[in-house]
Amino acid sequence: TKPQLDAVAKRRRRPEAQGPVPTLVLPGDTLDDRPHMALAVAASFLASLWGVVHNAQYVTKMTSIIAVAAGFVGAELFSGVFHWATDNYGSLETPVFGPACAAFQGHHGAPWTITHRSTFNNVHKIARMAGPLALVAGALMKPFAAIATSVLLWGQVCAQEAHRWSHVPPSSQPSFIRRLQACGLLLSSEEHGRHHRSPYAEHYCILFGGLNPLLDRSGIFRWMEKLVYRWNGVEPNSWKDPIGGPAVKARALGL
Repeated sequence: TKPQLDAVAKRRRRPEAQGPVPTLVLPGDTLDDRPHMALAVAASFLASLWGVVHNAQYVTKMTSIIAVAAGFVGAELFSGVFHWATDNYGSLETPVFGPACAAFQGHHGAPWTITHRSTFNNVHKIARMAGPLALVAGALMKPFAAIATSVLLWGQVCAQEAHRWSHVPPSSQPSFIRRLQACGLLLSSEEHGRHHRSPYAEHYCILFGGLNPLLDRSGIFRWMEKLVYRWNGVEPNSWKDPIGGPAVKARALGL
C-alpha cells in the first residue's frame, strides 16, 4: 500500500541491510520496531524456558540433555518441512497459514527485504505462535516430549533469525554470527544461497542447514509432492518454475 511504501522510503537503513528498497508483501506489515514485538519474543522465550526447566526436574540430567538435542534436531527438520510447504502451497487467502505462505513465496521476489528488519521485527510473528504452544506442551506432555517440544518451538524463532543473517554477506555480519555459521551452528549464507536458485526445490532447512544434504538426497520432498498431487491434483510451485520446474516434476512423479 502507499502508506507502507512511504514509511519504507523514510526509514533509516540498517547497517547490515542489503539490496534496494525493501518490498513488503503482507497487508499492514512494517519494518518499524514496536514494543509489542519485543514483548512477544520475550514471552515466547520464557514459555519455552519454563517448559524445559519445569520438566527437567522429573528426569535425569542426561535425559534432559538428550531431549534438548532432540528438540534442536526436530527444530531443524520442522523448519525445512514448514518452509517446503509454505514455499510450494497456499496463498494469502489460505486459512491460518496464509500470511506465512505469502511471506515465504514473496521472499523469493525480494530476498533482501529480510535484512532490513531488526531481530524483534523479524521473529515476533513466529514467537506469538510458539509461546502459547510451548506453555501447552510444557504443561500437558510427558517430560521428555515436553522438553523436546519446547526447544523445537523456540527453535522456529531462532530459525527465522538465522534465515535473516544468511541473507547478509559475511563482510557485513558481526564476528559472532560468522563464527556460528562457520561452525555449522547457524545457517550460512553459502548454504541458504543454494535454496535461492530456480526452481527453489532444495535446501529448505533454515536453522542450521545441516539436514539439507540428507533430506535432498533422500527425495523426501519430491515424494511428498507426489503424494499431495495424487491426493488432490495440486502441483507445487517448484513444478511450475519455467526454468527447472519440469525436471523437478519428472523426478517427483518418477518415484
